[in-house]
Amino acid sequence: VFESSIVALVLIDKQGIIRSFNKAAVRLFDYAPEEVLGRNVNVLMPEPYRSQHDGYLKSYLTTGTAKVIGSLREVLALKKSGSEFPIELSVSEVRFGDEIFFLGTVEDITERKHMEKALLESHDRLEMRVAKRTQELRSINEDLKNFAYIVSHDLRSPLVNLKGFSAELSFCLTEIQSVFERVWVHLDAPTRLRLADIADRINLKGRRAGSLGFYQHLCQPDGQHDQRGLEVVPVWPERDEPATCKC
Repeated sequence: VFESSIVALVLIDKQGIIRSFNKAAVRLFDYAPEEVLGRNVNVLMPEPYRSQHDGYLKSYLTTGTAKVIGSLREVLALKKSGSEFPIELSVSEVRFGDEIFFLGTVEDITERKHMEKALLESHDRLEMRVAKRTQELRSINEDLKNFAYIVSHDLRSPLVNLKGFSAELSFCLTEIQSVFERVWVHLDAPTRLRLADIADRINLKGRRAGSLGFYQHLCQPDGQHDQRGLEVVPVWPERDEPATCKC
């Protein structure tokens, strides 16, 4: 089972000397079994793990306090060529009679680390793009605020002027109505007819313009005129043809 395992297995004694080295370990570290059997297991470790390993082992055998044994760790290992690579290491204690051994299970996690690195880089790039886009949106939002302020100001100014003009126009129409009321009773029939026609024409043009109003005089039937003068009526007549006086 030890030799046929697809996971790299390294068996060491309590002095840290390699006693067994299976085929998967041979493939992983590129050492032949005879090149490592009888040597300290720290030959498979880069610094600082190499210098620390024997101290961890002695501390465990003396105090029983485990720092590495019984846990799963990610560390660096060393191939025969001297190149380092990441591994996931699990160490467990094994007893054969009175003898104490330690079995190390080693898994190469190089591909996993490459994927993690790629994911981190992708995440960093995404964060940079999000930050850049957020800044662009803030800039656009500020431009929209400025545009809204300018438009509001530019529209409000003519509306204020138009309001003032409308007030003046209303005052003028009131004055005109007052004058008409005073002079109407003194006008002869032809003059009243012409004024009624003018009022109709102005009223028609005002309706086509769509917004302003005007006052028109309505002649009374049977040649009787309203002695109160000019009657105030809406600008919107029910007919488009000029008014006719029935005086």
